[in-house]
Amino acid sequence: YAFDGDAFYFEFPKEWDQSDKKHLNRVVAQGPLYELTPEDKRLIVNLRYQCKSKPRALAKFLQAIDWSNPDAVREAHSLLADWGALEPKDALELLDARYADQRVRTYAVECLDAMSDEELELYMLQLVQVLKYEQFHDSALARFLMVRSLQCPNVIGHLFFWYLKVNRTFFLIITC
Repeated sequence: YAFDGDAFYFEFPKEWDQSDKKHLNRVVAQGPLYELTPEDKRLIVNLRYQCKSKPRALAKFLQAIDWSNPDAVREAHSLLADWGALEPKDALELLDARYADQRVRTYAVECLDAMSDEELELYMLQLVQVLKYEQFHDSALARFLMVRSLQCPNVIGHLFFWYLKVNRTFFLIITC
């Protein structure tokens, strides 16, 4: 992309120098609540091919994308297929409301599949809560949670049932 006000358009990616590398590492190390500056976005998008070797840079790259631009979305989907695999706990960030794209959310769920039942148990409450950000009831996340609940009904299934029930009750109280 090239930067034009608040909008980006694609340009040829550039080679990175030492200052770009330091800047990129600093941005990638920021937490999920960090808001990217236009300079951060420009750097990440221009170095998008170099970022593929840094799995944790994926969330920042996706934040830098202009999702209203079909060319940018195609490029993001293309790069997503080649991106290094995320650790399951890092993939949780991609299930946040700011990542509404179905391919991104499906990628995150595929990364979660590597979690053991013991690890998944730790994140069940958050996973049930991010179900509300899914565009459709039949989503990759919903299917993942149902399959894992059936595979381990005494732990994962039990938690899934009760967290769904509590969230439904809470929703009914709020809307009344």
